[in-house]
Amino acid sequence: MPTATRLWRPNRRDLLAGALGAVGAATISMGAPRSLFASGTERLRVGLIGCGGRGTGAAQQATIAHPSVRIVAMGDLFDDHLTEAAHLLKAAVGDQFECPAERRFVGANAWRHVVEADLDAVILAAAPWSRPGQFAAAIDRGLHVYCERPAAIDTPGIEAVAASCRVAKARGLVVVSGLARRHHTSTIETITRIHDGAIGRLFRVVCESHRGLPWHRPVDPSWTAQEQRHRNWVAYPDLSGGHLVEAHLDALDCALWAMGDLYPVAAAPEPSRGGLAVRYRFADGRDLRVEILRSATVAERTTECVIGSRGTADLAPHRSDARPGWNFDSLGINPWQTCMASFVNGVLAGGRGDGGAPLVRSTCVALLGRAAVEAGHEVTCGALASASGGATGII
Repeated sequence: MPTATRLWRPNRRDLLAGALGAVGAATISMGAPRSLFASGTERLRVGLIGCGGRGTGAAQQATIAHPSVRIVAMGDLFDDHLTEAAHLLKAAVGDQFECPAERRFVGANAWRHVVEADLDAVILAAAPWSRPGQFAAAIDRGLHVYCERPAAIDTPGIEAVAASCRVAKARGLVVVSGLARRHHTSTIETITRIHDGAIGRLFRVVCESHRGLPWHRPVDPSWTAQEQRHRNWVAYPDLSGGHLVEAHLDALDCALWAMGDLYPVAAAPEPSRGGLAVRYRFADGRDLRVEILRSATVAERTTECVIGSRGTADLAPHRSDARPGWNFDSLGINPWQTCMASFVNGVLAGGRGDGGAPLVRSTCVALLGRAAVEAGHEVTCGALASASGGATGII
């Protein structure tokens, strides 16, 4: 068997020294965060970076979460994305949309203009490759951050995000991960019972995702090659992180949650029926198997089977064969809405959110699995410096 490659050992040691260049020296200042409301008014001023479908939806969900929310700045690489999003938001949220033309920014530096606007909070919903720098800049400005998943597409990026999370915690800023199922009643109830021993001792989780072909925006002949790539970033691993990192992170996060939010000690590739498969092993002997299958003919679906000593539970339909009648399916509850409500309410109530920990953890584990697939053999969690040039931990 080939020698295992050492990649990283996630722990809770401070990354600030190692990732200072990525985060920026100014973030070391641990002063108080910016005041919540503009002087004399009760408005929670929110900026949006990334005006695609998810970003536009997240902005609308923020306004639904509390009447004080105002969308006051927006930015995107492309003018048509921004124009369409502004039109949709204005129609949907009315007076809660306070983003005039001068606060609608387009181009490679649009996100910088949003962060520099007069905000309290920002939604990061642009392509994953851009998130580490945007996250760091937002925390540097003293903004509360809602960050979509994944957090990054490589280990230097995830180190920078982890460092930013540490700074946010020290400054009392709210960070919430866009892993919506962490806020979904059905999933919370199911995992609570798993942790309470309903299926006995948990020893394995199997996640299997059947996915259609990657979504692709039809190519316009007027687009440059670079524009085509960025408009279809999901299809390019150097922009999205690849299928395991971008498309399967929610299922991977739920599996880790069920297993007690522990990091695995290693990952190894496994044979797949037409996609990719990874098996993670944990220090206590448990394992997690993840497989992604792509087909143009098979309906998209995901199964998340948690296997215990007295039965199994499926995190997708929220049922268990160990307990007849156990069904926590909460129809009509939108997990993305409850996730955004957690963020908005955390900001208004002076909370901390999840601090970005689930987002960092799940992205790290996805990157470990991708490294194993690319290497073609087992990859162990070892010194991160060997893979990313000097940092020594995660969070």
